Amino acid sequence: MEKEKIFNIRNYLFDKLFFSKKVIINKPGVIINRSGRKYGGVYAQNRTVYLFEDTFADLQMNTITVLGKEKTSLLFYEMGKDAGLRYLIIGKAKRPPRFMLNEVIQHVFTGFRASGLTLLENFSYDSDYNNFVLSSKNSIILRKTKDASYICGFISSILSFLLGENIESEFMCYPNGHCRIILNKKIKKKYIPNEKELEPFKDYNKNFPKYDSKFARGVYSYDELIKFKNIQVDKNGITYFMGAPLIPIEFGCLELIAKHYNEKGIKDIFEKSITSSSNKIAKSLVGQLQQNNQKLKLLKNMFSGLGFGILFFKLDNKHIIVNIVYAPISRYKYSYVVFTLKGFLEEILGKKLQISKISFDKNNFSKELQYTLL
Repeated sequence: MEKEKIFNIRNYLFDKLFFSKKVIINKPGVIINRSGRKYGGVYAQNRTVYLFEDTFADLQMNTITVLGKEKTSLLFYEMGKDAGLRYLIIGKAKRPPRFMLNEVIQHVFTGFRASGLTLLENFSYDSDYNNFVLSSKNSIILRKTKDASYICGFISSILSFLLGENIESEFMCYPNGHCRIILNKKIKKKYIPNEKELEPFKDYNKNFPKYDSKFARGVYSYDELIKFKNIQVDKNGITYFMGAPLIPIEFGCLELIAKHYNEKGIKDIFEKSITSSSNKIAKSLVGQLQQNNQKLKLLKNMFSGLGFGILFFKLDNKHIIVNIVYAPISRYKYSYVVFTLKGFLEEILGKKLQISKISFDKNNFSKELQYTLL
C-alpha cells in the first residue's frame, strides 16, 4: 500500500512538472512544439527549426582555428548554458522535489532523444565523489567535433535549475567517439547566464500566427518531406535531410549563437563560417540539378520543411529579394537565416552576394531580405 502511494505521488508530480501531453504541430514553413497538462489546455510552446549538424560543427572548428581551443571551448560552454536555461524558461519548467531528481533527469534527456537531440545515453550519480556522471557515444555534434563544451554548458544549466544551485561541468572525449561528462559543485564557476536576456520577448507569440494555406501552395511540411523520404529519421532518432544530419533547436536558441559572437566582437567568424558551410551543403544537395528554378524549388521546400518559413524569390540583374512568410522571430538578430541563405544562393546563382536590406512586416509575419549581386 505504501509503495502504491509513493508511485501515485510520483505520477502526479510528473503530470504537474513535465506535462504528459506533448504535440508537434507542423505545416509548411512552421514547426511548433507544444506541451499541455494531462487534462487539456496549452501550457507552453516554442518555435522549432532544424539546422545542419555540419554547420554547427564547422563553426566550432573554424572558431578554434582563429581563437584557439581554450577560448572556443569557453564560448561554446556559455552558449550551451544560455540555451539550456532558455529551454527551461520557455518550457515553463518547475523544480522537482530532490527525491525524484534521478527520474526527472532521465525523463528530460529521454525527451531530448525523442525529438532527435541525441545528447546522452547514460546518467548516474557517484555518491563517493558527489559527482553527476553522464556519457555518450557518437551523439549529434560530438561525433564531428570531439568537443562537448556546448553540451556541457547545456546540461550544466538544466541540472543547476533542477538542483536549485549552480553546478558546473567538465568533459573528456576519446578518439572512439565516447564522451564522459562530470558535474560537481566543486568545479570552479565558469559562467552564470543572465535570465532576463534569455526570456522570450513580448511578441514571441507571433511565432504562432493564424495560418493561411494560400502561401503554402507547392511547398511541403516536415511530415510531408518524411512521407516523400526527403527527410529520414534513423534508429537513434537522428534526423537527416537528403542524407545531411540535422539538429532540432528552438529558434531563439539558434540566434543566441550569433548573439555571443556579436558581443565578443567576432561576428565575422560566424558570418564567414555559416556562409561557407551553407555553400558546401548546397553544393552537395543541388549539384545534380541543372536549372536554377529547380535548385530554388529545392531550397524553398528545404526551408519550409525545416521550419524556417515559406520563401518567395524576386530576381533581377542587380538584386535577389527573398520574402519569408511565417518566418520565425526572436529578440535576437536574424543572422543565421541571413547567412545560410547567402551561402545557398551564392552556390545556386554562381555569383557572390552582399546583404543590402533586412526588414520585417508585422502585418503578414514575413521577413524581407535583399541581396545585391556582385
